[in-house]
Amino acid sequence: MSVRQSLTIRLCAALSLSLAVLTGCGTPPPESASVGSQADNQVVRELDWLELMPPDELEALQSAPPVVHDGNFKALQTGSAKTVPGMDGQRVRIPGYIVPIESDGAGDLVEFFLVPYFGACIHVPPPPPNQIIYGKNTPAIPMTDIYAAYWVEGVLRARAFEDETAATAYSMEVSRVYLWE
Repeated sequence: MSVRQSLTIRLCAALSLSLAVLTGCGTPPPESASVGSQADNQVVRELDWLELMPPDELEALQSAPPVVHDGNFKALQTGSAKTVPGMDGQRVRIPGYIVPIESDGAGDLVEFFLVPYFGACIHVPPPPPNQIIYGKNTPAIPMTDIYAAYWVEGVLRARAFEDETAATAYSMEVSRVYLWE
């Protein structure tokens, strides 16, 4: 492995870990600032991205292939789609960046990928499927800043989704989306 490849892998791992550490620093805005509605009164568990990976998968994430920035070819997604069975059906809140998939006629967000770091799925190979969450909003929500980090709350499912951009190992029935502050 070249020095450049090693540094790229370490950078991706460091970004994921940094976001994981910072998840406890933000506080949710008042209820009036939320988008969507709480589906029920189940306790919301604050989730760390690394909790979505089975314990034996962390090494695979750190051994990911290098990011290649030359050429115009779409980088192939690699990594595991293994899920943590205990996550299925949990009401969670997790921070991340939104990659829009579909919007309605008014430009409001209907479907998206939630990813652990900025730029994932766009300029570099997507994270492993178990580090991406497919989200669906019912009803659609206004999307004001795709460059900002958000908290996303909802019921997490160990349910795969795939399109031309990436594959996911998890899906979420979204109830709230709000800026991570």
